[in-house]
Amino acid sequence: MNNEFKNRNSEECGGESNNAKRLRMLGDSSAEAIHLEENKNFKGAFWPNLWFKYKWHIIITSAFLIIFIVFLIQYLTATKYDVGVFYAGPEYVVDLQDDFSKAFGDFTKDRNNDGEKNVLVTSTVVMTLEQQKAAANGNQYDYLALQQSNKDTKRAFSDQMMAGNIAICLVDPHLYEEYSEAFVNVSEVLGKEVDSSLLYAPNAIYFKRTEFAKYYECFKRLPNDTLLCIMLNHRMTDEDEKIAAKELYTAILNFEG
Repeated sequence: MNNEFKNRNSEECGGESNNAKRLRMLGDSSAEAIHLEENKNFKGAFWPNLWFKYKWHIIITSAFLIIFIVFLIQYLTATKYDVGVFYAGPEYVVDLQDDFSKAFGDFTKDRNNDGEKNVLVTSTVVMTLEQQKAAANGNQYDYLALQQSNKDTKRAFSDQMMAGNIAICLVDPHLYEEYSEAFVNVSEVLGKEVDSSLLYAPNAIYFKRTEFAKYYECFKRLPNDTLLCIMLNHRMTDEDEKIAAKELYTAILNFEG
C-alpha cells in the first residue's frame, strides 16, 4: 500500500503519468506524443474543476453580459425622435398616431442626424363630466368606468405638464383653461400677429381652422375645438428640443396648402 501511495503521489506531483509510461512501453517515446497525452489529461481535468470552483461567478457574469448586450441592442435600434407632439382630449386617436407623425414629419428637420425625420406622437383620453356622460350614452356602468379611467389619464397628463416634458400640445379647451399659464403667447413665438379668427386665446390656436389641419385627412376626427399650444418653459433643458418644437409650431401656422 505504501508503494502504491508513493507512486500515486509521485504522479500527482509532476511525475510521469501512467499514460506517458504506456506510450514508452509501446515504443512511442517521442517528446511530442508524451506532451500531447499529458495535455489531453490536463484539459480533461481543467474544465470540470473550473466549473466546480467558479460556477456562480460564471453564471452571474454571463447574466450581466446578456443584460448588457440586450440593452445595447435596444439602444442602438431604438427610434430617436426629433420632436414630440401630445394630444389630450375626448377623442381616442391611438390608431391615428402614426398618421399624425407622418403629417408633422413633413415639416420637421432631422435634428439628430440619423437620416430620418421622426415625430413622437402620444395621446390620452381626458374628458369633462359632460363629455363622459355623452360617451356613456346613458349606460351607468360605462359612465362609472369612464370616471375612473379619466382620473388616471388626467393625473398622467398633469404629471407630464408639471414635468415640462411636453412641447407641442393639442388639447381640449377645458385642459387649456387649467394649464393656460404654462403655454407661450402665439405672437411671441411667430414674431408677428396672428389672424384673430384662429385665436381661442393669446396662447392657443383653433387647430382645425389652420390650413395644415384642413390639408391632412387624419386630423378630421379631432374635435373642432381642439387647441394647438406650445410650452417652452425652463424645465425643458434640451435646447435642441425647444428649437425643434418652435420650428414645427411655426411651420404649422405658416402652412398655406
